[in-house]
Amino acid sequence: MIKMVLKIFIRSRIELMFYLNVYEELKTSRFHNINFLEYKKKLEEEKKILKTGHNQDELLKIWFIQTAIEIIEQYYECFSLLKKRSYQKAWNILEKIEISFINIKFNNIIYSDCPVLVYIEKYTYMLQKLYPYKIFASPEMLHKKVVCSVCGKTMIPFSDCLHIAGKVYDGEMCYGIVKELDFINVAMVTKPNQKYSVCFQDIENPKRYKVLEYIIPKLKSEFIQWTYNIYTDYEPYSNYKIGRNDLCPCGSGKKFKRCCLLNNQGIAYPHYEFTLP
Repeated sequence: MIKMVLKIFIRSRIELMFYLNVYEELKTSRFHNINFLEYKKKLEEEKKILKTGHNQDELLKIWFIQTAIEIIEQYYECFSLLKKRSYQKAWNILEKIEISFINIKFNNIIYSDCPVLVYIEKYTYMLQKLYPYKIFASPEMLHKKVVCSVCGKTMIPFSDCLHIAGKVYDGEMCYGIVKELDFINVAMVTKPNQKYSVCFQDIENPKRYKVLEYIIPKLKSEFIQWTYNIYTDYEPYSNYKIGRNDLCPCGSGKKFKRCCLLNNQGIAYPHYEFTLP
């Protein structure tokens, strides 16, 4: 009887190690062959079982692997959108990926042994730098009542909750649910907290994305090594008909007299030099 129980326990523990096997696959080139839908289903089932024991270390690992799979899926989707010249939609996916990496780091998870995640993090930033977006709308709001997604208790204006937004508990990330708020205003900023709110004329026109139009057709697959350097070059002032108080043509969002007029060289623009395999 004892042997039977022991065998059942050992078999159960082996079955519950599925998430570790998945991570081993993510650390190799085998991630290309992963059935994401099937793996996500199995990971969710495994997480439900582990929740009964409240093993926070194992549940955190499963949350991380689920997030890693989501990142890889999103990167594939982003690359597909870039190939279709749907640049704004791809930008929004890149923002989701960036936020996922921020959440992983906030939970003190190290993933330097996972090349695919290291690659995606690097190239997410590189692709974002190729976009012409410079001005963003930043809404300012007063959160009057926020409750915790984990325990349902109030986080704002006073806290009955011991959970920290962004931390993972029982395999789920804690976040605040805004119940009441006052809208104050919208500011135009160059370094936004959220990059979705882009202020860009003719945003869906692919021809407005000259650098991406150049490089994306040259990328034959999602996971190849390529790089670039950015230099500042200048166009003659005579190429533009612009007043001192007009917005500077460089796209900085500043007035001409407070921007490129001061450099005495011309209208600044980034010059890209790409290195491809």
